[in-house]
Amino acid sequence: MLSIPPSETPLKLAAKPFPARVVRVTHAGLVVALPNGREGLVREREIAWNEEERKAERYRPGDVVTVVPLGKGSERRPELSIRLARFDPWGGVKERYPPGLLVDGVVTGVMPYGVFVELEPGVTGLVHVSRFPTWVHRPPGEIFWPGDLVKVIIETVDVQRRRIGLSMADLLTRRWQGERPARKPLHVSTDQPALGTGARLTLDALFRLGKRTHVLVVEDDDAQRQSLVNWLRDTGQWADGAPSAETALAMIPGLPLDLVLIDVGLPGMDGIEAARQIGARWPALRCALMTDWSRAERWAKEIEPLRAAGVALLIKPLLPEDLLAVLLDGPVGLTGEPPSVSPARLRLEQARPTWNGTGGADLGVVLARLLVATRADKAVLFELESEGRRITVVEQRGAAPLHLAALPELIHSPVRDVAEEERVVVAATPAEAFSQRFLHLTPLLNFAACVGVPVPALLASRFALFLFFAHPLAAAEHVLAKAEAAATAVGSWLERRHLIRQTADLNRMVVMGQMTRALVHEISGRLAPINLTLQRLQTACDAVEGCVAADPAQALEVVRQARQELQALAQQVETLARTVRSFGRMARPDEVEIVRLDEIVAEAIDILSDTAQTAHVTLALQPVPHLFFTRTRVTHLQQVIVNVVQNAIQQIHLLRPQVGGRVEIRLGQAIRHGEPVLQVTVEDDGPGIHRRLWERIFDMDYTTRPDGSGLGLYLSRSLIEAQGGRVYVADSRIGWGSVFVVELPYRT
Repeated sequence: MLSIPPSETPLKLAAKPFPARVVRVTHAGLVVALPNGREGLVREREIAWNEEERKAERYRPGDVVTVVPLGKGSERRPELSIRLARFDPWGGVKERYPPGLLVDGVVTGVMPYGVFVELEPGVTGLVHVSRFPTWVHRPPGEIFWPGDLVKVIIETVDVQRRRIGLSMADLLTRRWQGERPARKPLHVSTDQPALGTGARLTLDALFRLGKRTHVLVVEDDDAQRQSLVNWLRDTGQWADGAPSAETALAMIPGLPLDLVLIDVGLPGMDGIEAARQIGARWPALRCALMTDWSRAERWAKEIEPLRAAGVALLIKPLLPEDLLAVLLDGPVGLTGEPPSVSPARLRLEQARPTWNGTGGADLGVVLARLLVATRADKAVLFELESEGRRITVVEQRGAAPLHLAALPELIHSPVRDVAEEERVVVAATPAEAFSQRFLHLTPLLNFAACVGVPVPALLASRFALFLFFAHPLAAAEHVLAKAEAAATAVGSWLERRHLIRQTADLNRMVVMGQMTRALVHEISGRLAPINLTLQRLQTACDAVEGCVAADPAQALEVVRQARQELQALAQQVETLARTVRSFGRMARPDEVEIVRLDEIVAEAIDILSDTAQTAHVTLALQPVPHLFFTRTRVTHLQQVIVNVVQNAIQQIHLLRPQVGGRVEIRLGQAIRHGEPVLQVTVEDDGPGIHRRLWERIFDMDYTTRPDGSGLGLYLSRSLIEAQGGRVYVADSRIGWGSVFVVELPYRT
């Protein structure tokens, strides 16, 4: 695995800054003349702490810069740093990181003996395997991935050797103590410059964008090649290796590649010639050359044309941030022209589909894009209901208004022909549009031309997609092809909506099964105490009758005891009533109504109480500051909360089956895009989620459990998005736990 974090920091802490003169400005960085007459290199990343500052710096030959040695490179050509001469992130480390402090970190390297954790850019510590959590019984590479967020405890700080010892062994004992990890400012004095975006922010950007790249590493050194391949795979990329340029050129046609990393000094055909051939044969395929700074200077004339054409240049030794910068670049090939983006990718880049009575966001996006592509004035999706007697409008886009009073007559129009008989209808001129065939369609809106295509969808209802134009069609075939392509996308969307609805019904049945078990358990557990209480009340009544006249004081005492029994009985009956009410709410048809959010959450906790008890998990609903009301689909909301909490219970049980854990649920509100939203926050102390899986866990069929269906979180997101809300992972740390948020719009 690529794990170089310790070498990011200089080895000579006591080295004092000294002036050097810029000799040349190269792709690798600045070549500077040292006071002893030798030359040194300041890599581009060592010029400043962040990208903005590096872009702002414009050095020219003859400029004098202040540098410190890094302890890298050869004695004849050392490597230097300008940014460390301005500010050393290890200054004040002991004060910022006292032993025992709980801090945030990000995993930047995984080795057999432990994991490297970046605490802030330029400051990295090591969690040795002996200081892993007690539940870790697998190799580090199976537990931690580069980019994972973690919480660690500072154990030792050795500033002279630039080493920080970290621990995760006692995290569970500090998990719910109310201690929040220190979020240290990166500025410890007013004249200290801001630290740059190191591996933490770059990895986070990679995961946030969901970017996944297929990379071919061409490197003749077996160890370096395998290290690069392993690191790329650990960050979620697809990666293959080739020992020579000739092998790589033979492999490229058979692989769906996005990027080729080529070492310049390859045996046989060198990397420069390989990059030229790749550019000529596969111009859309990105390339990056890898070499040391001396070779980069020696072959500058050969490399410069390739760089101008879009080939990146990476200077060895490589750091994670160098590779991540290339992975995050846009898809620019040697021609300098970005390849066209496929419609499939455009669809995938949109927000996840939602569905409600008006159609849905993604459906509207498809129709809006179709209007732009065909220059139509109106796009309408019609539905012919399964009994074939009524046509309705599912979704529409375009400014032209529809006269909805004409909808009943559409059953006699070409809309039915398109939907039911799957015919294609084209009226390219006003004469055709006003013919007898369109007599029952023209009252819906005024148009001079139209195109209608069937929507392929395996559903009981049939659908037709129509485009209407205020002008005659000059290229009807072109418009028809785009309409049919859009109809295919719409059909997929409709089938997905239907699947979500069916899955929601199945999930509701599962939840009802859980509620039935809870109801049976509750009734079975309460019947005996209720029966005994009734017997005691009967005895108390007999005692009162016997001593009212003889001993009034004794009668009052018996009445007092009977009142306590009645209160206990009332509480038991109330518990049963609450369970029955939850069951009744879930069994009712799905309706939109105003609900109290805390009641819905409390019912979900009741439903899962047996499951949590079996897994030794404590469910805790934090006190509500005030009541939250909203209008929502009650059964859908309850399903979502049950799914999210149940997922947390299951993950804790897999991690610590005998010990268990804790799940906290909190209610609150926030502002999202200027609008108030209600939030249900579910926090657990489970194993945590790898950073690059925060979005993927909501994909259909994705599961980490052998018995998992992969539908719970997928369905939860779909149901909430259908109501204008969202479900997401707000935070997750390996070995610490996760925080899920269910967010709903505030509606009354």
